[in-house]
Amino acid sequence: MNYSIIKYLKLLLIILGITTLSLKSWSQNPVEGTIKDTENKNPVKFATIYINGTTNGTISNDEGKFRITPGHYPSKLVVSCIGYYRKVLNLEHEGDLGIIYLSRKTEKVAEVTVLGTDNRIDNLKQFREGFLGIDRWGKGAAIENEEAIAFTRVNEKIELQNKRSKYISTLIAASKEPLQIDLPLLGYTLYVDVVQTGFNKYTESRLGYYYYKPKEDLSKRKKRTIENNRRSAYYNSSMHFLRSLYNRKLKQHGYMVMKTVINDTTGVVDEVEIDLEKYLKPWGNGKMLCDLKNQKYGIYYIYSKSGEPLDITIIKKRSFKKSISAIHFLSDSCKFRADGTTPDRSILFSGTIAFKKIGASLPSNYDPQKE
Repeated sequence: MNYSIIKYLKLLLIILGITTLSLKSWSQNPVEGTIKDTENKNPVKFATIYINGTTNGTISNDEGKFRITPGHYPSKLVVSCIGYYRKVLNLEHEGDLGIIYLSRKTEKVAEVTVLGTDNRIDNLKQFREGFLGIDRWGKGAAIENEEAIAFTRVNEKIELQNKRSKYISTLIAASKEPLQIDLPLLGYTLYVDVVQTGFNKYTESRLGYYYYKPKEDLSKRKKRTIENNRRSAYYNSSMHFLRSLYNRKLKQHGYMVMKTVINDTTGVVDEVEIDLEKYLKPWGNGKMLCDLKNQKYGIYYIYSKSGEPLDITIIKKRSFKKSISAIHFLSDSCKFRADGTTPDRSILFSGTIAFKKIGASLPSNYDPQKE
């Protein structure tokens, strides 16, 4: 056999081997299973099955069967159906999941009202603002089934720095069925399996599972508008920042991280640029920032008049805009994934980035390059 052919075949085998390894966690092989009722063992049809935080979802057929391609591993598979408790499975690889049993709900979600005979209007207003947001994205969004939300208010005592204390009121919300949220500006219908959400003057939490269903039958003009809106919502978001950090391209994507310092000699307050990338270490299917517990840094986002980020490494003196946010680290190992999501609340944002809430949210498989 010709030596050049042998050399070519060896090279081809090497390339195939590398490709196989690189695609291992991004396998396109589906997982499948059957949804059944725990009590009567009957198939549960029309259950919604989706990969948490993505546009990837399907429903079970008349026999309770389904098939779905996660896209990458590990992933969280959520099975949801009205009248049943949700089930969440951690997917590590493709294959047959067998029978997945759902248990029927027995208790009712009750609403606790305080400080008056009817606080639901005020509760809904606070929930919309805290959950959807008060910017153009939040104001443009709408919860289609608000009647499914139940509220509880809890008074909590917090300690202040001057050794004094005060009570704050926290609004806690739960729902008896997945919330259906219309995001017309972004072209999605968002389904949220709420675990629990809480809002007060100082903190907020949103625990749940999210499935984004793209709107269909849109005109070409409407599609272009939605594509532009999605990019606008994406830029200067926590997802955009963490993806940029993961790829070590913060400056190329318009970000500067700053630390406030006080000169010991002059007492002058100044800002020093921080290189977050030197704190990065590998972690599972993502990366983590180490040795930054209790640190808080400012984030400058430099962008053009059109809203797109400017590459700070090559920027010249010209017209540009700047927005300010902050990032807080609550752990010595703050983890985040390649898609810009986090597994916990060890990384918190405030300022401009934090203003964007569910009304401006995008699925974790959103790719601006494919829009």
